[in-house]
Amino acid sequence: MNLRGIAVLALAFAADLAAADPAAPIGIVVMHGKADSPVGLVAPLVGALELQGYLVANLEMPWSVRRNYDTGVAQTDAEVAAAIGKLRARGAQRVFVAGHSIGGAYVFHYGTLCGCDGIISIAGGSVATTGYGKRLFADYVERARQLIAEGKGNQRSAFIENLGGQRGWTIYTTPVNYLDWFAFDGPMNIPQAIHAMNPALPVLIVSPTGDGQMPENQGERLFAQLPPNPLNRIVRPSGDHLSAPLVSIDAIARWTHEVAAAR
Repeated sequence: MNLRGIAVLALAFAADLAAADPAAPIGIVVMHGKADSPVGLVAPLVGALELQGYLVANLEMPWSVRRNYDTGVAQTDAEVAAAIGKLRARGAQRVFVAGHSIGGAYVFHYGTLCGCDGIISIAGGSVATTGYGKRLFADYVERARQLIAEGKGNQRSAFIENLGGQRGWTIYTTPVNYLDWFAFDGPMNIPQAIHAMNPALPVLIVSPTGDGQMPENQGERLFAQLPPNPLNRIVRPSGDHLSAPLVSIDAIARWTHEVAAAR
């Protein structure tokens, strides 16, 4: 989408946001999906939010093709925390963390750290946290554990990655990093993360109606597991997995202002 298209989308709901306090800007950390980048599918979302005055940190995540899982979850947490800190230093009074696809799974883990004012999962999911994923990655997870036992946990090696639930490509990362991202009992286990979240942290789940890459009713199942919070929301815009960041623009703008006003 070009800037003109982004502007039209942004202006469509600008009037409803006019009551927001311009002296208290909202910050948002945006994380792309697997094998994507900051200039990919999340770019229209980032552009629209910036046009509305949001302070945005558009990060390149470890699951980009270029980074090739170069860090584990703890280092990624530090990168996100640093981005939040920079947004607050720029004047953001409320900061949210939003992620698409695997980024939308990671936000639940980050929610256990309570370093932000709310999390947004856009078509979120990770096959590693499903029974199917446990079977898909079992041999490679076991290989990673064996390499760690042999003292090779920080030596890069070849492992399997997937896209859309299918075997996709070979990645080269350390066994320690691989376990972080792909072990069924690791930090990316979404139900486990949701159980550990602070109930005071509000959550927005964006679950497009035509998302064929996530299990059926994934969004509703995740929403049902959330700790009760009157600000929790789930929206079902028309769209698919790839268009999810674009079709989430309006819902994210409205919800973040709602939460910012309430908190």
